[in-house]
Amino acid sequence: MRRFFTKIDISRLPPSSVLEVEEDDVITPDAWEEAALRHIDVRKKGKRVEIPGFAAQAASASVSGQGTRVIVTAVGMNHPGVLAELTSTISTQGGNVHDISQRIIQEYFHLFVLVDISSIQGDFQKFKESIEKLTKAHDMVVSVHHEKVFRSLYRIE
Repeated sequence: MRRFFTKIDISRLPPSSVLEVEEDDVITPDAWEEAALRHIDVRKKGKRVEIPGFAAQAASASVSGQGTRVIVTAVGMNHPGVLAELTSTISTQGGNVHDISQRIIQEYFHLFVLVDISSIQGDFQKFKESIEKLTKAHDMVVSVHHEKVFRSLYRIE
């Protein structure tokens, strides 16, 4: 039976642990990134599976401070102040909004924000977690990706 592993599944594993997967199992891009950050050893039939390049890049950028731009996306139910909540959190963490695109379709919104993180307080992982906490606090889903990872995932040339 095919299993799907998400970032949440990987975050529940102890750091530096081993995850044994079957041949037809699927690991999402966010899960690969989380596995790289947490040094999770992914194995198929006992053999180590190399972490894809985009996830390894994100992990090394997170650790070394490389890469200064991230993509923040948010989708959810529209309400007054949703843009202010997101940009305020980005600013509080030291991020600087370079560009933003917002779409509202009936009662739903979609935000796409390009953020410079060269002046963030702490590391990328802390910045990412603080922004993504908005998912739990509000009626929206927020995700943060390094620009390099985003380009690799969606093959933007």
